[in-house]
Amino acid sequence: MRKNIYAFCLAVFASVFILSCSGNELYDDNSMTDLELGNSNLDIPDQFKIIGEKHNEGLDAAFAAIKSHYKLVKTRSGDTLTRLSKDEYLLIAEQGLKKFCAENVDNYSDEFYGHIRAEMMPKTRAQGETMSPKVYVFVEKMKELLADEPDSPDQLVKGLNEINKAAAVELSGTELEAVYAGTSTCYSSFIYWNENRMKWFMILNNPDLASQLDDEDLNHFAFKNGKLVPPTQTRSWWDDAWSSVGEGWDSTKDYVSDWWSNGGGKEVVSSDAGGAVAGAIGGAIGGSSLAGVGAGPGAIAGGISGGTYSSIDQAIQQWILRS
Repeated sequence: MRKNIYAFCLAVFASVFILSCSGNELYDDNSMTDLELGNSNLDIPDQFKIIGEKHNEGLDAAFAAIKSHYKLVKTRSGDTLTRLSKDEYLLIAEQGLKKFCAENVDNYSDEFYGHIRAEMMPKTRAQGETMSPKVYVFVEKMKELLADEPDSPDQLVKGLNEINKAAAVELSGTELEAVYAGTSTCYSSFIYWNENRMKWFMILNNPDLASQLDDEDLNHFAFKNGKLVPPTQTRSWWDDAWSSVGEGWDSTKDYVSDWWSNGGGKEVVSSDAGGAVAGAIGGAIGGSSLAGVGAGPGAIAGGISGGTYSSIDQAIQQWILRS
């Protein structure tokens, strides 16, 4: 009898564990949550690996600023919330990003950020106009790598390392550092948006959810057979554990494929990488002109703020549903 009870409990635990993992992973045989492991395999100097890590933290800070805005408005009005415009979203998210950078990024200041935004990332200029042709070649290589749809995070790292190796032969100084900023951001952004795209999608289009669900619950929304399915926490965990384990993975893969190919995934991640490259170049220039910063540290701070801003901008542009 004890053996039967033990076997039954083990089966239940295994089913719940499988579901909790599959809901947050793009591939069934590769963990998408170990960002540090992926960064450790990137063939770039350690000081540039922090660019991608801070990029992801900055995105969460920007998202938190949007949620906080809606929670405050809801508290004051108590009525159904009105969705913000794209420009309003970007302004609030950018404020959250700037606050994060001021508290967590070395050699950052609002003056420094203003230089990057004004000189290197205006919407009216293409990324190819913010860097030399030699550097832009490597930004295009990152875009091509993403367009080929890597089969796994390991394959993405392998492709990025080929770019790093070629850049180290052809470039030096700030130009090489800018490419490192781009590859670090490219990998981190790929991981981030595969894990967190749903919470952005839900809040950008359904602001009333900001005060009702936490980030984890928002990320557990999914599209299945063309319909939006709420988190399992709102339904019977028992029924879900036994009925969805067979069909859930196929439905998730279908949605992920649609998001990546048709919903802006490639555009967002490649824009992040290009923004980090442009930001690193702008940061090096700004760092050289500001006392006590220097080109190298400026490139790192610029890569973080530049890539993260591009990420926020593209997410807002791509994922707000047309009314």
